[in-house]
Amino acid sequence: MLARLICVMATGMAVWGQSSPAALPEFEAASVRVALPTDRRFPPRGGPGTSTPGQFTGTGLTLQMLIVKAWNLKQYQLTGPASLNTDQYDIALKIPAETTAGNFNLMLQRLLSERLGLVVHHESKELPVYDLVVAKGGLKMQAAAPADGVAPPDPDAQPPGGQAPPIQLVKDKDGKSQLPAGRKMAMVMGVGGVSRQMARMQEMSDIARYFEGRAGRPVIDKTGLTGRYDYVLEFVRDTPLPAGRGMSSGAADATPAAPFMTAIVEQLGLKLEPSKAAVDILVVDKFNKIPTEN
Repeated sequence: MLARLICVMATGMAVWGQSSPAALPEFEAASVRVALPTDRRFPPRGGPGTSTPGQFTGTGLTLQMLIVKAWNLKQYQLTGPASLNTDQYDIALKIPAETTAGNFNLMLQRLLSERLGLVVHHESKELPVYDLVVAKGGLKMQAAAPADGVAPPDPDAQPPGGQAPPIQLVKDKDGKSQLPAGRKMAMVMGVGGVSRQMARMQEMSDIARYFEGRAGRPVIDKTGLTGRYDYVLEFVRDTPLPAGRGMSSGAADATPAAPFMTAIVEQLGLKLEPSKAAVDILVVDKFNKIPTEN
């Protein structure tokens, strides 16, 4: 019997409640099979909001990746056996017309339940978090400049040859890398461990989500700020790239940089303060490693 799943709206989880997965919407067609060692690996592509909304494909996808997608989770919101991140699957889905992102998630939940026997439940668990606050000395980010009116490229679009063109960064009057028109965010990594994060039109919720990826734990926005901001952040990565592995066409500018936690205070006027909070967690109870027949 499927465990009842309860959703706290702040998490953004898409969930089923007391209804069985059979009551959820479903794909027009779906293929799920165990990935073979000889299969080429391709990241997930397509789905609602992309250039191919009627299909979703991927090879060598772990069950962890699929669950995170289906429930709209952050990595720290999922717990279960280690095999979640080792067992790999090839997946090809045909999606009904006009499917929303929310309904796609529900369809993927149903698919995982029916084909892999996935059973999950929800828990609230106290975890270490960071509170995002304005640092002493005040905010140093600039209010966002007017949008340039150029739509950003579709990351799922397949150009001729299947190779996406690199971002063509521009230089400001001081010779430092800047975002080109139509781009809201880009990261440039150079040798020596220096990264340059460039962003525009960012709300605090966007910034908190990015900081989560760097800090490795939940970030709760407690700044009280409601505007949009442009910023450039330069910091030293924990693991420097080896020589020859940096981005030669737009490498991070060779200026002194501080560790991430120090850089956000000095350059953005923001601070991450350690705290604890109840976080919604999805627990995997069981699943079958071999999917049922397509």
